[in-house]
Amino acid sequence: MRRFYESRGFAPAWRDASDRRSLLEAVAQAPTHGLDPKAYGLDRLGSSHSSDDEPLGAQAIAPRDLAFTQSFFDYAATLAHGRIQKPKPADDPQLVPVLERALAHHDVANALEALAPQQPGYQALREALKGYRAIDVDPWPALATDDATGDALRKRLAAEGLGDLRAFQRRRGLPPTGSLDAETLRVLSIAPQERTKQIEANLERWRRLPRDLGKRYIWVNLADFTLAAYDAGVQVLRMRVIVGSQYNPTPIFFDRMAYLIFNPYWLIPPTIARDEILPKGRQYMKREGIKIDAQGRLRQEPGPKNPLGRIKFMFPNQFDVYLHDTSKAELFERQDRTLSHGCVRVEKPVDLAAFVLGGKLSREQIVATIESGENKRVDVADPVPVYVLYWTAWVDSDGSVEFRDDVYGYDQALEQELTVEASRGAGAAQSS
Repeated sequence: MRRFYESRGFAPAWRDASDRRSLLEAVAQAPTHGLDPKAYGLDRLGSSHSSDDEPLGAQAIAPRDLAFTQSFFDYAATLAHGRIQKPKPADDPQLVPVLERALAHHDVANALEALAPQQPGYQALREALKGYRAIDVDPWPALATDDATGDALRKRLAAEGLGDLRAFQRRRGLPPTGSLDAETLRVLSIAPQERTKQIEANLERWRRLPRDLGKRYIWVNLADFTLAAYDAGVQVLRMRVIVGSQYNPTPIFFDRMAYLIFNPYWLIPPTIARDEILPKGRQYMKREGIKIDAQGRLRQEPGPKNPLGRIKFMFPNQFDVYLHDTSKAELFERQDRTLSHGCVRVEKPVDLAAFVLGGKLSREQIVATIESGENKRVDVADPVPVYVLYWTAWVDSDGSVEFRDDVYGYDQALEQELTVEASRGAGAAQSS
């Protein structure tokens, strides 16, 4: 605020009624982004807006001008960065010049809209939000177990644009059996209002992402237990993953893949060593290839029993989380794959290594390195962004809306945070 007004010699900025009207129209569109316009002072702005050019005294101009400017910056910051998360300096779109240009070109609404994520995933979720709000006005019918072939089930599926039960099950991450079992019935019974909240939470997650994801990147969806790799916006690889348990949830963050380790040692964390390894005794440790190193730590040798498998994918981060192969491939067949201590186990490590290395090693060379048994580090020439995310709602390329269970309770926690933030913002707007 201070920087903006200093740059214009403290002259009022919102004398033009069309600029004020444009801001009001933009804030009124906040619900399409899953946001509450009251948090940005819509009611207060509307009452202070004058559509004519009647001269106002300084005592009337100043409060109105400050209110419109504050509203612009609050709404702009939310669209650009999310409602709570503070931007990194590199991600700051410099909101003062954004407002200056918007007023100079009398294009306030479009300037604000441009700050929101423009990726197709975000825009498609906005459309999905509109659709589920319409459903919430006329909620779908309740179902019972004997409705498997009845009109109630057909109407229920049609409400979401789905023709059969198998399609519904696929879109909700359930086994596509076509049977109205207890789990399917539970998911069918989730109210449209709850789906709306899920979409709003995931729109917020989009706003917290960098606008440029990179040319080549890895996308882990913890809620869906999947990993996808993208090159120039095209998905070139997809696989199942195993993520942290509910007691050891994998965090949401992003960083860059820096190097790979073939045939890794597993330096066993102290808590796992104390609680899970040492109680099993020396014979177990010998059988599993676990030794005590020079620093007194437990370390498992490379090999088929090593839980890290044959490749470890490193992107150093504050959580000490990484991707890795596994010695228990059969676990990928489970529906619920919240099974690890926090790291992410990948189903197709060789394919992922080939993608990450980008031709530095051929698949044959990768396999040969693994088969050599040699513990070897290979640096990634062009570090690949890795986004470890939590999508419980998204839209597929064919327009189908997907939902997943909130396995970690992250949706619920985010909803509580946003509710507090919205009430705080509305209170601040009212008091100003």
